[in-house]
Amino acid sequence: MKNSFPLLALALICLFFLATPVLGLAQLSGGNLPGNSSNPGPGDSSNSSTGASGGIQIPNFLGANNFQDLLVKILNALWVLAALITMLMVLISGFQFLLASGNPEKIEKAKRTLLYVVIGFVIIILSYSASAIIKSVTDTLTAGTTTGQ
Repeated sequence: MKNSFPLLALALICLFFLATPVLGLAQLSGGNLPGNSSNPGPGDSSNSSTGASGGIQIPNFLGANNFQDLLVKILNALWVLAALITMLMVLISGFQFLLASGNPEKIEKAKRTLLYVVIGFVIIILSYSASAIIKSVTDTLTAGTTTGQ
């Protein structure tokens, strides 16, 4: 049971990275949605300082105009974080090798750490590729729909 935690954590991280493109690309476009010029929403810069309905306007400090833009910014930050964690774990694995002093158990632990880091990084790269492919396909389908094809 104790050794199943890294596997469970890895599975949850993979699920998150594979599910977020689907959620991010579920944004509807067109029609009478908040953010269109015909019906400005509370996050639009065309509103007065108190918002379209006289309420309080929250500043858009992220620069995301819709949910897809917000999700892309969050995912880009997560990619950077994942790369930093990967580099840190490779360094930790290297230190484990150095400090093993010929102890076979410690060397095996260092090998396992490095193996898990490589597997995790490969999964991160595959999830990034999958999200790019999904975005490309949905952009192509959306472009075909808006031009009347």
